[in-house]
Amino acid sequence: MPDHYQSAIWASPNNNLITLTTYRYFDRQKLGDILSKIVFCQQIHSDRVIQVSHELMGRPRADAMITDQANLGLAILTADCVPVFIHDQKRSIIGIAHAGWRGTIAHIASKTLLKMGKNFGTLPLDCQAHFGPSIQKCCYQVSEHLADRFVDNFGESVRINRKFLDLPTANKIQLQRQGMSNKAISMATDCTACRPELFYSYRSESTDGRMISLIALRAT
Repeated sequence: MPDHYQSAIWASPNNNLITLTTYRYFDRQKLGDILSKIVFCQQIHSDRVIQVSHELMGRPRADAMITDQANLGLAILTADCVPVFIHDQKRSIIGIAHAGWRGTIAHIASKTLLKMGKNFGTLPLDCQAHFGPSIQKCCYQVSEHLADRFVDNFGESVRINRKFLDLPTANKIQLQRQGMSNKAISMATDCTACRPELFYSYRSESTDGRMISLIALRAT
């Protein structure tokens, strides 16, 4: 078995795009074999999007990052939350977002896309998005009050049987509202809570383990 989850099958003009989500038994040191410079943000369950570069790396307090620079990996940690990858294939811009329920209801996915547009001129129709493994609607039970808030924001399609939420679909709706086409958005279907042999899940295990999701552009 490979040590990371299948990456999105994206058309990259220069064949230079890296996307992956690790399995639970992944050795973090192996990331150094993939890329020499990797930025992890200090995730705070917010809607904050930061532009990073080789000169401005550090560990920003944010839940999403964007860059136009090659050989710089953008990485987040998840254990049920949705890892959102965005690639502007026309301008070679990338973004990644950590979308838990707080980030999702604060529209972190759409704000990442908007920040790419503001900073780099990205247009939604030039983008592709992929959501890595996360908790799925079969397992994500919440309070009725929270479910109602999601319905108010994203419509009835994100609620299943009154108290179960479809987090990936809520993030997909955000990107579609910004103008991304349905066919440009792909979603992993494995549920982190259902597959403890493969993934960390806070809901099913309450452990400190996390998967790493990473997106990067290789220099051409």
